[in-house]
Amino acid sequence: MNKFEQNFENLNIVNIKVDNKEQVISKFSYDENDKLNKELSEFILDKTKTMSLNTDIKLNFYASSPIEQQEIKTTLQNHFREEYIETKHELKRANIFSLIMLILGVISLSILVLAHKFFDYFYFTTILEIASWVFVWEAVDIFFLQRSRLKRQCLLMKKLYSAQVEIIINH
Repeated sequence: MNKFEQNFENLNIVNIKVDNKEQVISKFSYDENDKLNKELSEFILDKTKTMSLNTDIKLNFYASSPIEQQEIKTTLQNHFREEYIETKHELKRANIFSLIMLILGVISLSILVLAHKFFDYFYFTTILEIASWVFVWEAVDIFFLQRSRLKRQCLLMKKLYSAQVEIIINH
């Protein structure tokens, strides 16, 4: 287990060292809707990107001074909920774009068939054939290849949203 640990409860554990609250919550946050520090968010995502999503996640914060656990948990949940919503929107846009590309590919293939039937301009039909397959391939690429990455990212955001959080004070 290279980037994370698994304990006997079958949890994926991510250990995070923090010296103060500003390493968790953005120093620019002002109200109770605290924003997660961008660097910490990237660290957590980097640590969790290779883990199995069949098990839950536990985030252990090793702090040198007391940090309020509920505030950290709420900040993490707010952040990963926003990330989940953004990824879901991106997934929806990818599905719509894939459908549009498929429709354009089918239309251009239909025009290609008609062009072969009624007139045989080599350059026109060749360009139309290439364009048709580009549209169809783009639809296939988005639907089957990119969509699976986005679905995995959505699942990871759900797991991080519901992750257990523990603050451990180092002396």
